[in-house]
Amino acid sequence: MPENICSICNGKFEDKYFDKEQKKCILHCEKNDWHANRETILGNIKICDDVKYNLFTEFFISRYTINNSTSLRIDKIHFPYNPIITLDALSCVIMSDKIKEIFLSECKFYGRQTILINQQESYQLDKMKFFNVFSDYEISFCSCKIKNLNISNCNIAKLEITFCEFNNLNIIGHFSPVDYRTIKNINFVKLEVKDNCWIKELDINELRVHAVRFSNTTFEKLNIKDKIDFDNSKFETRLDFYDIEYLDKLNLEKTLIPINCSFLLFSSNLNKKSIINVKNRETARIIKDSFEKQNNIIEANKYYALEMKEREKELKDDIKKGKNFFEYLVFLFHGLSSNHSQNWLLSLFWIFTFTFGHAVFSCYEFKSDFTFWIFIIAFSLVAFVIAILLNQYIDDKTTHATFIIVLSLIIYSAYGFFMDDFKLYTFSNKINPFSTMTEFSDLTFLTLLYKITIAYLIYQLIISIRQNTRRK
Repeated sequence: MPENICSICNGKFEDKYFDKEQKKCILHCEKNDWHANRETILGNIKICDDVKYNLFTEFFISRYTINNSTSLRIDKIHFPYNPIITLDALSCVIMSDKIKEIFLSECKFYGRQTILINQQESYQLDKMKFFNVFSDYEISFCSCKIKNLNISNCNIAKLEITFCEFNNLNIIGHFSPVDYRTIKNINFVKLEVKDNCWIKELDINELRVHAVRFSNTTFEKLNIKDKIDFDNSKFETRLDFYDIEYLDKLNLEKTLIPINCSFLLFSSNLNKKSIINVKNRETARIIKDSFEKQNNIIEANKYYALEMKEREKELKDDIKKGKNFFEYLVFLFHGLSSNHSQNWLLSLFWIFTFTFGHAVFSCYEFKSDFTFWIFIIAFSLVAFVIAILLNQYIDDKTTHATFIIVLSLIIYSAYGFFMDDFKLYTFSNKINPFSTMTEFSDLTFLTLLYKITIAYLIYQLIISIRQNTRRK
C-alpha cells in the first residue's frame, strides 16, 4: 500500500489526514469541496463541514503549538471556515505569549478571519508578516499590539484593523500583470501607528481611515475607485501622497494634517482632470498650502483657483439664505473672466470681445435709442452665454482653448463686416483704457464702464501670466 506523502511538506500522514486525489495533507489541501451553503444566524453562507473542520483544527493546533521557539512560520496552509464552531485554529496557536514573530506565507482563508494575539496589557508582538496570502473575504486585526506588521503581495477582499497599536505598518501590493496582488477594501478604526505607515501599489475600492493617529505616513501608487475617508484622523509628523489616482472628491476637512505634507502626482481621471477633485474649500486650502511650503507655486496656484471656486459655491448657498449677494457676484465675475487669475487666454479673449463691442457702440450710428439699447442687451446676453459655455470646459484645456479660438474668429469676422474694419484700426484706438482720461475729453457712462472693465481685465491678464511664471 503506497504511503501518504504530502506533495507540499513531504510529510507522512494517516488516511484521515490526507487527500489522496490532491496528494496533499489536511493542512495543505484545497478545501473548496469542504464547504457548502448552510442556513445560519448570519444568513445563508458557505461554511465547512463540522467534522472536517474539527479534524483540521485538532491537527493544526497539535502541529503548530510552540513550546520553546519564539518564532512561528505557517506556509501554504488552507484555513477552512466555520463560524458556528467557536474554536479558531489560527487564534489558538498565535495567542501564546511565548511567540515574538509570526510569518504567514501563501496561505488561503475560505471565510472571514479575525487575527487575535495575546491580550495581556504588557504583551507586544515584535513582528507579523503576511506574504502571498489569499482571501475572498475579510481579514480583521482586532485589539493587537504589534511592533511591525507587514502585509505584502496579498490578494484580500477586505482588510480591517480596529483598536490596534503598531510601531510600523507596511501594506504593499503588486501591479504586475503576471503577478497581480491587491487589497480591495481597507478599513482602519481607532488605529495608532507610532513610527511609519507605508501603503503602496494597490487597486482599492474604498480606503476608510476613521479616528486614527499616524506619525509618518506615505500613500504611494494607489488606484482608488470609490471612496477615501479620513474622518477625524490625525497625521502628526509627515503625510505624503505620491502617484495617486482617485475618481471621487477628496475631503480633508475633518482631518488634522501636519506641516510636512505633499501631494505629488495625485490626480483624478474624472473629466480627464490632472489635479485632485476636492470636496470642499478646506481641502483645496490644505493642498495649496502644502505646495506653497515646497515653493511649488505653479501647482499651488491651481488649488488657489479651486479654493476660490469652492468659496463661490459657499456664497451661492448663502444667496438662498438672503446674504452675501454682492460678494457672490464679485467671485462669479472673477471666475468667468480669468478662472480666478489662472487663465491668461480667457482674460485676453474678454479684452478683445469687450473692445470689439465698445468699438461698435461708440462708432456705429444707431437709428434710435431703442435700437442702441437692444444691441447692448443682446451683446450682454451673448457674452454671458459664452462665459457660461467657456466655464463648463475650464478644466479641459484643449477644448477650452479651441472654443476661445473659434469664438474669437467668429467675433472678429462679425466686427470686420459690421464696421468694415478688418485691419482693426478702430479696435486698436479703443483698447487703451486710459486714453480718454488723459485727453480730458467727454466721457459717457458706458465708456466709463468699459474703461473700468477693460482695466480690470488687463490687470487679470497680467496676474494670470505672473501666477503661472513667477518665482517665490
